[in-house]
Amino acid sequence: METYSKAPSNSMVADLAHKYPNSVGYVAHFIFNNYLLKDFDHLSYAPFKVPCIFGYLYIKSLMADSSKKFDFALISKKDCRRPGRRFIVRGIDKEGNVANFVETEHVITLYEQGEAMRVATYVQTRGSIPALWS
Repeated sequence: METYSKAPSNSMVADLAHKYPNSVGYVAHFIFNNYLLKDFDHLSYAPFKVPCIFGYLYIKSLMADSSKKFDFALISKKDCRRPGRRFIVRGIDKEGNVANFVETEHVITLYEQGEAMRVATYVQTRGSIPALWS
């Protein structure tokens, strides 16, 4: 473990943010433990600050032919603002959050000769019907 005897400089903070990428830059409405992490907002880095999502990740590497390799990634994450079972939690609330909202991203990375690559993504969303239920 590294220790610093003075206030960290910008380069030290950038280095620590590179080593611990979970400690900075996440989307709060997909993080189920966000209320716990808010206590550490004043810290510029925190390696113990691990955001937890309810989601799915699948990565598969394939060969298109003898010279072309590509990766397929499927990333899915559920919004934590209105989770619940389908027949109990439904509709939309007054803030515009729908029940059981899920964002799914398909990522295809094609590796060409040398170090060139092409990336294509498609984002798909799903959620409850946006109607106010009583």
